[in-house]
Amino acid sequence: MVEETKKFHNQERQDDISSANKADEIITEIEYKKKHKELIKHWEFPSGFPSEDVVEGYTSPYIDEMNDINLTWGKPNFKALKELALNQLKWHPYEIKNCIEETEKKRENGWNFSAQKKIGDYFNKQHKFAEYKSKRIISAVGKIRRKQNKKVKSN
Repeated sequence: MVEETKKFHNQERQDDISSANKADEIITEIEYKKKHKELIKHWEFPSGFPSEDVVEGYTSPYIDEMNDINLTWGKPNFKALKELALNQLKWHPYEIKNCIEETEKKRENGWNFSAQKKIGDYFNKQHKFAEYKSKRIISAVGKIRRKQNKKVKSN
């Protein structure tokens, strides 16, 4: 199998370095799987695995309905967020600037955080999802569109 992979990637694509790298990656993966395929037989789980509490948590999770709580959007405490990111999360100052400070600037410039987008907001009405070159398909789609337009005009 290893030799076949080398041949396939080397015979048709001798100039392509990325193809050679891909062949090496595939070979490495094949060799790893061969060496470690018996390991699964030696897995040992503690008694009581998985815990009944864990199974219960997945099958019947607790859901707080929060009927008596009114949630509203508030202004984030950007200073506290920066401190948390730096001290607790160990973010690099560049990451803080790139993420938190950029968001803070947008907020100051009037970016409306409370307006949640709908899935339709991400698609332009004129957006084409597929392009096709087949004359037969173009003809069929044209007929369908003409039928739809006739239905719309008659209603």
